[in-house]
Amino acid sequence: PDKTQAVLDAGADAVVNYKDPDAAAHIRAHTGGTGVDTVLDNVGGPMVPLAIEAARLGGRIVLSAIMGGRTVELHINDIFSKHLDILGTRAATRREQELVLDFAARGQIAPVIGARYPLTEAADAHAALDAGAHVGKIVLVP
Repeated sequence: PDKTQAVLDAGADAVVNYKDPDAAAHIRAHTGGTGVDTVLDNVGGPMVPLAIEAARLGGRIVLSAIMGGRTVELHINDIFSKHLDILGTRAATRREQELVLDFAARGQIAPVIGARYPLTEAADAHAALDAGAHVGKIVLVP
């Protein structure tokens, strides 16, 4: 599946592949050279320097995961010189999870399901997830 097209179809103004070595340049091109207001980083680790580079002067970076690693090497001056706010957030509270489930039950939000696997094929589901070729969630069904 074409992830870029799926994101555009979902309403994104522009899509930049984080694996592209020129990702920051593409972000600047899409924003007229200013960078983005807010970066939502749900990977962490090696993605944090790209987030800093992508953020505009006075921008905000929200870190929500450490899948990419717990540590990162960066130049602290990059944060100071751009007057960046870097925020960490945790997983949703129980109340927030209940609200999301309520929205879903009422049809106000709907996750994109990329694939469904029987529970007996959990290893195949994990392999598909690791391959990164899916668009949307991979769901195990009993």
